[in-house]
Amino acid sequence: MLLQILFKRLEIIELTNKNIKRYISSFIFLLGILFSYSQSTIAIQSFESSGSTWLPLNLSTPSCTVGTDVWDYTTSLPGIAPNDGNQFWGIRDLDGNCGSSGFESMTLPNINISSFSNVILSFDYNAIGFDNNEDLKYELFFDNVSQGEIIVVNGTAGNSDNTNGWLTETISIPSSVSQLSLVLSAKCNNNNDRAGFDNIILQESAMLNDNCSSATSLIVGTNNTQNIVTGTNVGATSSGQLPNPTCARYQGNDIWYTAQVPANGIITVETQNAGSSIDTAIEIYTGSC
Repeated sequence: MLLQILFKRLEIIELTNKNIKRYISSFIFLLGILFSYSQSTIAIQSFESSGSTWLPLNLSTPSCTVGTDVWDYTTSLPGIAPNDGNQFWGIRDLDGNCGSSGFESMTLPNINISSFSNVILSFDYNAIGFDNNEDLKYELFFDNVSQGEIIVVNGTAGNSDNTNGWLTETISIPSSVSQLSLVLSAKCNNNNDRAGFDNIILQESAMLNDNCSSATSLIVGTNNTQNIVTGTNVGATSSGQLPNPTCARYQGNDIWYTAQVPANGIITVETQNAGSSIDTAIEIYTGSC
């Protein structure tokens, strides 16, 4: 069941057993403020001819395109097109003319993030035909201290590890970190095996409850008490097309909360805006995300 209310300045809703079945013990709700914001980009490397700010790239072996062998900016590889813009970092047969039988890597230098909060790092990767210990991996350095290597594609003998298209790796950076750098590495030893990196973004998110899976847990007041939570959708992103109610639904930047319904089956939700010209909308879901 979904309940959606559009607020004009300040409204109050009550969820009672009349509109929430008695067997429901919890709900999740989405709050959207009808105001346009975007996330703050700290640094980006999208392998385009211009626009990237996370520079310079430090390569373990020089960029190279010889025949079908690639360790370089490229517009396409068989079965792989850019996931963002017109180019990506292409990888193909590194132990041929463009690398070695071991890992080749690129290092994105230290970025000072001490003045930012809720920093998120994300990058896209793609692999086709990886086997015989061919891998894609990354390593983060927090204040020049390695956080260990993470393998995102792990090729094994006799098997092909395909991503079946572009995938995105997303990492939340601890608030204690001042300097951050990233190393992306690849091992690829066959002409039929190819891969790519694209769309590396370091950005500040205004909140951690941008998605349903990370909804902020609320404590419901009792005996006419209330618990006040301050939130903002500055830097939030749209959750996309969720199950539709029969009326129009909000599809802008939104944030998520979850709460337990008390024994009496009643919860009052009250919103108050920082600006009188801003409307809010609430969608209420039962069960899991």
